[in-house]
Amino acid sequence: MKKRLLKAICYLPAIVLSLNWTRVDAASLNDSLKQIIGIESPDPNKSLGDVASAIISITNWAASLAGVLALIMILYSAFTYVTSYGDESRAETAKKTLLWSIVGMALVIFSKIILIQIYNLLK
Repeated sequence: MKKRLLKAICYLPAIVLSLNWTRVDAASLNDSLKQIIGIESPDPNKSLGDVASAIISITNWAASLAGVLALIMILYSAFTYVTSYGDESRAETAKKTLLWSIVGMALVIFSKIILIQIYNLLK
């Protein structure tokens, strides 16, 4: 089960990125990376209008919040693991929390990639 999940997580970016059949140049890749990180939101006057820019702003905000929460959970699980002092149940709980926090962080990143791909297809 874990091997399948790990393989799916490893292959998902390649599958998502292969959906974009247009030629990718450095400028568009840089713009996409800025959108993923949330530094720059798409121009609402290009083609989709105010509704699309509002949806993009909401999803950027939600993904940023989820990313911060995942990072906090990663730090919490690391703290729990370090302070378990040999207690196997606390160490195992910390390992599971770390695993699912990393999975959550990966899902946030992949969701941002998918949303950017959908936005680029609708342009």
